[in-house]
Amino acid sequence: MRIELSKNIKLHQVEFVGEVDFFETSPYIALLKDINTKEELISKLEEKNMPKSAIKNIIKKLEDLKVLKDGNIQKLEDGFPEKEYGKYALEYFENDTNLPFKFRASSLERKKAVSRNSVDDIQVIDKKLLDFIVDKNYFISDKKDIEIIDIEKNKGLFNNTSDKKIELIFEKDTWKYTLTGKTFDMDGIDLNVVFRGEWDSEYNSFNVEYDWIKKSLEVQKSFKHSFNAKKYTISKYGEFSANFENIPIIPKTELDALKWFINLLKDEIEQLNRYISKAELQQLWENLKDKYPKFKKFELEFNFETILKEFGKSSKYYWLLQAGIDLYPFDNSLSPKSRVIIEAKEDVDLEEDFFNKFHIEFPQELIIVDRWIVNLVQYKGLEKILEALGNPSVTIVTQKVQDKKNDKLIVKIIENNNIKIIEKPKSEIVHQRYWIFDKEHIYLTSESLDFIHVDKEQVNVKYTTFEQYENDELDSKLLTMEMK
Repeated sequence: MRIELSKNIKLHQVEFVGEVDFFETSPYIALLKDINTKEELISKLEEKNMPKSAIKNIIKKLEDLKVLKDGNIQKLEDGFPEKEYGKYALEYFENDTNLPFKFRASSLERKKAVSRNSVDDIQVIDKKLLDFIVDKNYFISDKKDIEIIDIEKNKGLFNNTSDKKIELIFEKDTWKYTLTGKTFDMDGIDLNVVFRGEWDSEYNSFNVEYDWIKKSLEVQKSFKHSFNAKKYTISKYGEFSANFENIPIIPKTELDALKWFINLLKDEIEQLNRYISKAELQQLWENLKDKYPKFKKFELEFNFETILKEFGKSSKYYWLLQAGIDLYPFDNSLSPKSRVIIEAKEDVDLEEDFFNKFHIEFPQELIIVDRWIVNLVQYKGLEKILEALGNPSVTIVTQKVQDKKNDKLIVKIIENNNIKIIEKPKSEIVHQRYWIFDKEHIYLTSESLDFIHVDKEQVNVKYTTFEQYENDELDSKLLTMEMK
């Protein structure tokens, strides 16, 4: 991920007469090495047999320079100050936004040494501006090497103002800026500010609408997008020319996520280029959710009718799926031995049985292998099915609950129905959903448990099917799973 933001800022050029401190190499630095106090310095100079008058002059000079203050030697890490009076040419940058600096020095050039009594004639500029330059001390920047002490009254001239480009660069989680070919560290700009309030900090991704990237399957698969803008305004930082490279992206809304996901599903179907059964379609769906974890942000549960609706009857994908329901063209041996239908009653009363009964003998023991029993809606649906089955002993092989806000309600359902939970990593659980009756009859269902919305106002799905197969037709992984 790389962000480049560039814009013009002002470069001012000023000439003035005044006094400047240059923090440069000086013979005094060697003299003062390992010296901390005035007494230690005098003792060292006396050891060198220096005359008292010379020692007095050195002490006075160091005090005038404020290197020696209150009897102590000041720290000299930034260099040794040498005041110098003369004529100078100053260049400094100015910007009017929250960029890394408001003012920054570019250079200070010695033009001419002059005495206080014979100052060169120089055109006058506003005294307030001269005072302003002194107050701001433009050369106090990353490294304090020069400090403007004073400017002679009315002895300053603006020569020129021009534009220079500043570039702000974000790369490897670090912000830097470049100016006149030099690179400097800077405090970071919040990415949510850069992306105008559309940065998802949990997934470290830019929220985008599907319509913006719908023409590029490559972008949808990579979840990265590159784009640029000649005029890109960032609040409090101004307008930039912007270049964004390999920015991680994520759907902005659940509807954007559904459209995005359906298009990836189309690509999977296209690669198969044949009829697909409902069960196989659900496996493709679950595989895609595993492949693209950013979709976990959204509640994209498998719903065959929704998928058909999104494809539309004018789409070949619609007919590949619809025909697969009736034709079952893969292998005739995969026809189920039996099929059980669970139906919701037409007039739902949540105080009564939610479903018509199974038309089979009720199991004493039930094992459910379903990697997607992870939220409250699914556990509520499960509870109603268990009621319809006469409340058998139940073991569920699934993932860890992913619905933290409803954790207590889920635990209550588990306890009330004496459900044993075997948690496994998702990678260790088969993709398809199996219900095993009395360790003998194995049924496959393509519907997630949240196909039932236990809601007093609406029940969205009326039925699901459980289909029984021969054991050798089942996912071999199921038969070798450790259910402990």
